[in-house]
Amino acid sequence: SSGAITVVIYIDGVAVSTQSFTATDTYDLIIPQPNQDGYSVQFRITGTGTVYELEYKAMGRQNGR
Repeated sequence: SSGAITVVIYIDGVAVSTQSFTATDTYDLIIPQPNQDGYSVQFRITGTGTVYELEYKAMGRQNGR
């Protein structure tokens, strides 16, 4: 991404992570462990700039979860 952007990640309609970026770079957005369980994920991107790509990778089940 480049410019000033804010990314909000929602899981099951609840905001679980809000992160802001101002530099031109590649970022890894990590969802906190207690908030990773859910059935749906949504992203809200606001600000002035460009997001070139958004890649979402779901993790496999761990420790019986």
